[in-house]
Amino acid sequence: MPLLPGIYAGHGLLIHDPITAHNAAVTYANKIRELGWSQWKLFPTRSEGGNIGILSALYALFGPDPALFIPFNAAAEATCALMIYRLGSVLWSGRIGTTGGLVAAILFLVFPSSLQWYGQNLKDAFVIAGMLMMLYVQLRLLQQGDGHDVPRLPPRLLILMLGGAVLCAVFRPYMPILLLAIFGMCWVAVAVALGARRALVKERRLLAHGALALAVLVPIALFAAKSNVAETALEENGATTSEMSSASTSSTQSWAWQESAWLPHKVDHIFQRVSELRKHFAEYGESMSANSAIDSNRIPDSALGVLMYLPRALQIGLFAPFPVTWQQRVSAPRLVGALETSVWYLLFPGVLLLARRRPSRALLFGGCFSATLLVILSYINPNIGTLYRQRFGVWMLVLLAGAVGWISLLSPGLRRIAETRSDLANASKAALGKTDEYPGGGIESMVAAGSLVLIITLVCFLGFTARDLLLTREFGATSMMDGYFFAAMLPTFLIACVSMPMADALMRTFVESKIGQGLKQAEDIVRAVLWYGCLGMLGLSLLLYVCAEPLVRMGMSGRSADAVHSAVTMFRCFLPLLFLSIWTVVGNAVLSGLQRFRTVALTQLVVPVLAVGAIVIWPSTYGPYPAIFGMVAGALLHSLLIVWRLSRLGFVLWPRPSAFRQLPASVMRSYRRLALAALVGSAAIPIGYVIAGLVPGDGGVSAWALASKLITLFSSLASAAVAFVVLPHFSRLVRHHVELLRNDMRLLLVVGNAAGGVGTVMLGLFAVPIASALFSHGNTDERHILMFADILRIGALQLPVAITYTVMIKIAGVVGTSLRALAGSAIALVTNAVLAFVLVHHIGILGVAVASLVAMVSATLLLSTITRKACGLHMRDVAVLCISWIAWAGITLASNADWVHSVVS
Repeated sequence: MPLLPGIYAGHGLLIHDPITAHNAAVTYANKIRELGWSQWKLFPTRSEGGNIGILSALYALFGPDPALFIPFNAAAEATCALMIYRLGSVLWSGRIGTTGGLVAAILFLVFPSSLQWYGQNLKDAFVIAGMLMMLYVQLRLLQQGDGHDVPRLPPRLLILMLGGAVLCAVFRPYMPILLLAIFGMCWVAVAVALGARRALVKERRLLAHGALALAVLVPIALFAAKSNVAETALEENGATTSEMSSASTSSTQSWAWQESAWLPHKVDHIFQRVSELRKHFAEYGESMSANSAIDSNRIPDSALGVLMYLPRALQIGLFAPFPVTWQQRVSAPRLVGALETSVWYLLFPGVLLLARRRPSRALLFGGCFSATLLVILSYINPNIGTLYRQRFGVWMLVLLAGAVGWISLLSPGLRRIAETRSDLANASKAALGKTDEYPGGGIESMVAAGSLVLIITLVCFLGFTARDLLLTREFGATSMMDGYFFAAMLPTFLIACVSMPMADALMRTFVESKIGQGLKQAEDIVRAVLWYGCLGMLGLSLLLYVCAEPLVRMGMSGRSADAVHSAVTMFRCFLPLLFLSIWTVVGNAVLSGLQRFRTVALTQLVVPVLAVGAIVIWPSTYGPYPAIFGMVAGALLHSLLIVWRLSRLGFVLWPRPSAFRQLPASVMRSYRRLALAALVGSAAIPIGYVIAGLVPGDGGVSAWALASKLITLFSSLASAAVAFVVLPHFSRLVRHHVELLRNDMRLLLVVGNAAGGVGTVMLGLFAVPIASALFSHGNTDERHILMFADILRIGALQLPVAITYTVMIKIAGVVGTSLRALAGSAIALVTNAVLAFVLVHHIGILGVAVASLVAMVSATLLLSTITRKACGLHMRDVAVLCISWIAWAGITLASNADWVHSVVS
């Protein structure tokens, strides 16, 4: 929340609806305490939903703490996800439907719009849950009668229908009436379709079950109808009828309804009433200076005008916010909506695939329901912010249909991949006999473990990003922050090129020793490695402490003496991370070799948690030092947790000098090669910082540091997954299962390239919105915001290339091509340094980004070419990778044509 001060209202709540509901609940809770429980009402007023009544009761009992509502929100969110998952099997029975439902349910849970409901007191999750429960009952009835006799109606479906109706009535009283009307229209359409096929008599039980399900909804809808539904809807959106009447603007003052003689009066009155609602909401939005309205000046004044506008209303209901608005008037909520809409756009073509490949009554009914509800909601309210929240449940239903459609298309290819791997596995197993340990099913466990590691590591990296953003928003892009980023970069660089290669070099030997000679022998090797690592890191830390000032001056040239002195002090404070890193790196390697992937991922979370916590707790007068000390304390705790967890597994992680005789020469030989390769490859990081420091003015290093961290997020995630999960898997395959290793590696490169390509397009599209949303409310000026966005766009182009490079250079250590990896890294370093030094004098800080992009592409091409045989790649595989890189870059540049033209000119 502190990262978003523009929308934070205190108490852990957002502005507008959440804080308004909280304040109202506090008021009613105080009345209950003063006058007794006779003052409590589920609906305190006609315009306030049941969430305020529940909140007031909780506040009266336990005090005004918004966190009390979190369990209720969590239950509603879980119900929504469960219903989406179950609806997938209704649209397509079997594995395809359940997989599509799982994808859609996960997206629902991770979308920021729904995530905010966990910590807020909004009613949307409850209404969505109720609506999806009722819709599930309708589609389940149609599925039971689709192609075979209709069985008896299970009572649990009626109970589910009743529960959904009650949820909607409690939190939005007008929803049961609206849903009853829409469900009734959909069942009439089903009856008409059956009549056209002369199947009414045959399907009479299906229609009877549908009528019975609707009958459950009728009393709830009649109860809600006792209040003025239109008035309630108006007040829920922030204004009363009297306020609306006084809010008329010049664009709507001349509006008057024209009755249509060709329609019955009651039907025409319905059209008039919904148009009046649209007029009122348009006027209110204009009076409140809402800038997210679409077609607010289009208010049809006749039934024919309403009917002619409905296709446009459906387009807005489905596709708004439109891509042309994604970079306009950027704010955090708008950025979130644009990102979620872009994901929805990617999945929407799957709806057409589903309709083509598996048409069904359930799909037709769900499509009619979604279209009708979206048309009504988007016609009544032209404000996209309100519409986005109200339509979210039915919008996710369309996303579900798209996910099922895509899964149905991809399923045959995935099945062929699985069959190919199974054939290779059987052939390898038959050739080796049953005495050799065969990693059967390894790819499945690798995918499961890799997914877990990616998710938790992503949370960890986001914590580090939050740390840097908090500091930058507090202190701005100043010389002090330049010194902080440079001081933090040096230990990080040394950990990457000195400590991390130890895990890669140790992994294969540790796994083979554990399998062949037992865990005790493997423990001796690890303790010897730890002894050498501790000695080396301790000596390196002492050397850097002495040489800190000249090192920092190299990257802080042109800065004041005070800025350099501050950077030197911060750099020395970071040095304990070097010594602690050898414990975490070696310990994580052992845990990965023992297949304790969850422990590896979870323990690392303590570092960003303590760093961010220190920033929040300590006052800003201490500068960045609380973050530094939080990092060191987190690294120490991380090391202790690893040692403790290994001791529980019977493994002693402690240096032992006498174990050096157990250390195979191959480990040190591999480590020297990998460390040299990592040094050459990672040297681009300090070179980039040093050259960025040559740009005149403050803030260049800060902008480069933050943008490059976001760019390398994907490749860092790939590196973590490969190091913790994939390397142990490949280490078990490399000895005898070579064909299996090559098959798995091809699959890994394809998945990584696709993920990186999607990240390229997304970062290219949203570079400016991301920069504006992150820094618009801080002390960072517009020049540095635009600089950050430009670096982000250029760097985004290298994502699929960087992921491929990361995967291949990691696996090079397993398959024994470390020297070739070193050659590729050396070429990348030289290219990057020369280009950056030349370009920085012509295009400033963007020259560093362009040089990094060119160097990464050239190094990856060379590495793919010279190591392809050892890695099991053909030239056609390399060609396909190159074509895909060009395609992703072309899509990204085409979507940013105006920016490309401005940069070139």
